[in-house]
Amino acid sequence: MQTGTKIFISSAYENELKPLRRKLAESLANAGHFPLLFEENFGVWGQDKIETCINKVKECDIFLLFLSEKSGSFTEKDPRVTATYVEFHYAKKEKKLILPFVNDWIKNLYFSDLKQLIAEELYKFRSQFYRFPGHIYDIVEPLIKEIQLTREYLYKRIKDVDPFVWAFLYDVDQNCPFLYDIVLANADDLCRTVNIYLSNYLHKGIEYLKNEDETKESLNLAPKLKKYKDYSFQLIRSFKGGIPQLDIILKELSQVLKGANIYNRKGYYVREEIASFSDCTAISLYKRKGNKLVYMAHYGNITPKQEFFLNDEDAYVSKTYILDGEVEYLFFNEEKHQLYLTKRIGEMVMCAHFPFREFWSSNEVAALQEEIFSAILKERIYLDFAADLIGGLDIEKE
Repeated sequence: MQTGTKIFISSAYENELKPLRRKLAESLANAGHFPLLFEENFGVWGQDKIETCINKVKECDIFLLFLSEKSGSFTEKDPRVTATYVEFHYAKKEKKLILPFVNDWIKNLYFSDLKQLIAEELYKFRSQFYRFPGHIYDIVEPLIKEIQLTREYLYKRIKDVDPFVWAFLYDVDQNCPFLYDIVLANADDLCRTVNIYLSNYLHKGIEYLKNEDETKESLNLAPKLKKYKDYSFQLIRSFKGGIPQLDIILKELSQVLKGANIYNRKGYYVREEIASFSDCTAISLYKRKGNKLVYMAHYGNITPKQEFFLNDEDAYVSKTYILDGEVEYLFFNEEKHQLYLTKRIGEMVMCAHFPFREFWSSNEVAALQEEIFSAILKERIYLDFAADLIGGLDIEKE
């Protein structure tokens, strides 16, 4: 069973590169890796050979890209890109470790003469059309033709390189931190160079392995922290001239209060879904004035009542205000098939609406109150921040 690191070798299948590909694959295999080479070990090909290559890219751990003067074959389904470019695109999309190697003289020409010209043409295109071109090649191809007609000296230097290679190289340069220059004619030196770079990345990986648990925890927390950061910024931006835009605050909060499935208590592996409720559809906010709770703001498809008496036993917001403590309460309207999560915030009460997906009685919902609370408030940090923000404001109804 293959257990080594899968390393995809990607390049145009030109004569200059064929012996290099074989030599490199042999060198990697001898080092205990598992090289992926389309001409040797891609297995049974499907009807779409490009799809087979894409699947192998998705399998790999490391993607080695080699660029020389020939672009290789363009694909039938998308004649503006080559098979090698498609492989690179999916390696980038799948966030593989990409090590791009470029023939040294081509790399030198690119940085000295072509990169700035391509960047200028791209800027002109975006200024005119307010978007990126479908392919970088769409602007590079006419650029090379213009160079041929107007810059004879430069064209003589670059004419042996297929125009698509310059477009490909620009894309790689924009998406990879380094471009490694090599002499493709010397296969032995190339193999040593590749192994040195792989060894360097192994050294870096060992440093991360020393703190594997902390690294995994940080990676798991990163998307949650970004979500909370974006949410917090949106709430803070809702202030206009020092005045809070309550409808915006309620809108942002409603979008993070999600519905959920409710399970029985049998356990993790054998639990069964027995009910579910939808995402929050509306939130309303009331503030006490005398013996009433007066409407302040709302978000969502509801027509909120303008006021409730504090002693109104049928009003969930009134009940919440009278009950002790600034905690959350759950109510259920069997006729409307609606859950209501309420929370007192100082002299105010917030009420969030969640449609129930199945028909349940009030008694059945009450029996699952703990599970419903846990589902709604699994990320209660968002509710708490909005409540703290609203509670710290001196809000008066306009």
